[in-house]
Amino acid sequence: MDSGCIGIDWGTYSSKWCYTAADGNVVVGRIWDSRVWREDDDLVMYPLELRYQGQFGEEQLKRKLIFDPDQPFWEGERHRLKTTLGEAVVFSLLALLSDARETLTTRGISLAHSNVLPVRFSHPNWIEPESIPSLQNYRDAVVVALSGFFDVLCHGTPEGAIKAPIQCLREFVKDNKQISGLPSFPPAYSYDEYQACATGAVGTLSWALVFESCAAGFPYIVSSPAGLVAPWIRKILVVDIGAGSTDCGYMLRTIQHGKNEGKPLLIWLPSAPAFERAGNWLTDQILADWRNQGQTQRTKAEAEDYKTSGVTDWYHKPFVKEWCNSITERVEHYMRNVRDEIRLPRDPGLEIVITGGSSAVKPIGEHILGGVIFALTARGISPNLIKATTIVGPPKQMPGGGYTDVQYAQLAVCLGASHPGLTQFKHYPNGLREPTLA
Repeated sequence: MDSGCIGIDWGTYSSKWCYTAADGNVVVGRIWDSRVWREDDDLVMYPLELRYQGQFGEEQLKRKLIFDPDQPFWEGERHRLKTTLGEAVVFSLLALLSDARETLTTRGISLAHSNVLPVRFSHPNWIEPESIPSLQNYRDAVVVALSGFFDVLCHGTPEGAIKAPIQCLREFVKDNKQISGLPSFPPAYSYDEYQACATGAVGTLSWALVFESCAAGFPYIVSSPAGLVAPWIRKILVVDIGAGSTDCGYMLRTIQHGKNEGKPLLIWLPSAPAFERAGNWLTDQILADWRNQGQTQRTKAEAEDYKTSGVTDWYHKPFVKEWCNSITERVEHYMRNVRDEIRLPRDPGLEIVITGGSSAVKPIGEHILGGVIFALTARGISPNLIKATTIVGPPKQMPGGGYTDVQYAQLAVCLGASHPGLTQFKHYPNGLREPTLA
């Protein structure tokens, strides 16, 4: 029996998981603070809502991979954690997997007896040569963590945290990090070679890595908002502004011809490389601005909350404009060069989806829309189609209830990663030039 799929969004600031059953029912897990703490001889992670502060910890493990991909991963003990970076990453992934396993078990969803349980892990659009080591290290940590999915290395605490003994973790990683049969990612990105390196199986678990821009956009591309010129045709630009990177990609839902006449065809075109300016940069600027005003007692957690609170009295700050412009320049460049010569010049209009927690910062939407319109104009797209370019919110039929638009934007990556239909997403590395799609 198909038990559905788990999607993991391992983030710089927060981490999330979702489970989507074969019948479409969704379980959304707790949102976890991505910081890893050392308490005596244990590593510990806490739910984000607890705002835990300890003495020995490390934040933004993902950002460390992004900014220094060639650093030691499996070697070199880190002073505060008394583990290697690789061991800390494995633990943080294990904590998410353990929470998913225990939560689903308490809801009567048995995973241990599934024939195959797919688990998908999102990652930034690491396609530049200098990013490949990050992708390699992350992939290896994913496979090691999955080797302990059904073990009880991690334990819950009365406070709602998850911990693991450092010595046990070290021995577990040592025993499992030399998993045979994993190919090395090529020095330069190639989609076919990436696919060969980014999928596999560990026991009864199948695993796959997926681009964050693809995962974030998938819940939108499969929905059918009212009012579309042709309900089966959509063109979506997704801009996912995480804490550590901004990732964007272009995707379509069109129709098939020939023997599959009239059936939807879900397509994604080559994504933009991950951009290392994202939500965390803006949080740092807010905190620095407060300290320049003498508000030295305020914390980074407060700055993060302030950024997404909807308060607008700081939007006029020069650093907000700088942040918006830097992201918009990347998006505009991407849309100028997207390889769609078939659908982009035709109805319906392009829809822009902005996901991630920093989508709450309203000026970014205005800037991105302006940049995309500029790019479409430069491409010679008709004025009527350019006028139809719009920013869209979450689909009305997205799973769950009681979430705000910002919360849906934060969950989009793990919702997409867990979606059973993601396997239908077809990559067109050479773009849309086939006459059969006209």
